[in-house]
Amino acid sequence: MQVKQLHTAIYLFMATLLAAACSKMNDPHDPYLKRGETIYVGRVDSARVLAGNGRVLLRYWTSDPKAKRMVVYWNSRTDSTVLDIPTKLRSDSVDVIIAELGEFNYLFEMVTMTKELANRSIVFQKGGAAYGGRFQASLTERVIKSKAYVPASGQLTLVWLGAVEKAVACDITYTDKAGATLTKRVPITENNTVIKDVGGNVRYTTLFLPEANAIDTFSTPAKAVPLN
Repeated sequence: MQVKQLHTAIYLFMATLLAAACSKMNDPHDPYLKRGETIYVGRVDSARVLAGNGRVLLRYWTSDPKAKRMVVYWNSRTDSTVLDIPTKLRSDSVDVIIAELGEFNYLFEMVTMTKELANRSIVFQKGGAAYGGRFQASLTERVIKSKAYVPASGQLTLVWLGAVEKAVACDITYTDKAGATLTKRVPITENNTVIKDVGGNVRYTTLFLPEANAIDTFSTPAKAVPLN
């Protein structure tokens, strides 16, 4: 009986030590266990940044219905804006204009969260550029190689030199024989342009996009086209 009691005492002693050790091991985790599981909001699925004149258009997609608001950072997080995420289909995009930007290449950081600004997602990053005075100063109009004007019919024929880099079109403004002011847009791929019923005051500007999907068009100052 004494041996059996000794074995029982040893077993109880070892069980007490093991329970104490497990309790100490759990101590650092107790605050997290009491707090419960953290539920994070899903981050932005994808995004695009479309260039503009002193601004950009941020187009983004989200699919987590818990994502109700989003903060966008730029300039190494010295600038930011908080946006509401509208109720939408998960496949629909949302467009946001970020304005008053200097001419620069930006890295935008997007963090989604709940309506209460809690449960922030991991960061989604997307780069894009805003353009301005430097790009405008680099523009030169498309050159007219030759022209022919028939006063009786008012037919004006313009022959263009080659296309200009980043140019997309030319706008030709003129007064017709009835005195009305009209504008004809000519694609940059057009080499010969014919305009009928021209009475005078012909001017043109060359239009540019800094990037193919830019939201703003730049133009050169209007240039007169003499008819004589």
